[in-house]
Amino acid sequence: EEHWVIRRWTASELSGNTWVGVQWNVRKQNLANAGVTGALHVNGVRVQSAAIAGNDGVGVTQTYWAVAKPTDVFDLILSPVAPDGAVEDWSDGSRTWMVVTATADTDGDGLPDAWEEIYFPGDLTKLSGGGDYDADGLKDLAELERGTDPTKPDTDADGLVDGVETDTGTYVSPTDTGTSPIRADTDGDGRIDGDEVN
Repeated sequence: EEHWVIRRWTASELSGNTWVGVQWNVRKQNLANAGVTGALHVNGVRVQSAAIAGNDGVGVTQTYWAVAKPTDVFDLILSPVAPDGAVEDWSDGSRTWMVVTATADTDGDGLPDAWEEIYFPGDLTKLSGGGDYDADGLKDLAELERGTDPTKPDTDADGLVDGVETDTGTYVSPTDTGTSPIRADTDGDGRIDGDEVN
């Protein structure tokens, strides 16, 4: 038997397409067993996920940015799947929360103001959807979509610029490493991605 917990937000309160930031957290409260997985789904498609160890009382907090339509459905799920893939934990020993914040794009650059304010408080001129502020090969809009820092060429400090870390899981070349731009050791083997690629 698998017990899943689902927390749902429907965007029906929006009057039209609107930038939203969906911040969510999953953590263990009963610090036992193998662990759980939290994931955000938009219209039934998983867009973010994180596995939480059984002894992790802090958990993971992530933010997903999207242009939400009034017909969109956002689900935060909590499943008994542990980091090692075992399905033996109890969802009722864990906690979740989700906060959805609507934000404008007042300068019309394709980026939500709230996201730009994280990096440059009070200044919407530094970043733009088609720009590449940190010159790492990723446009600022792609940085938002991948969850990387538009002010740092190497968000995870693994020795590879964000633009080459395509997060596909498959190494193609030094310009398409397949590694994650937000995890320094994508495969969790103890060696950072830059060392493996170089």
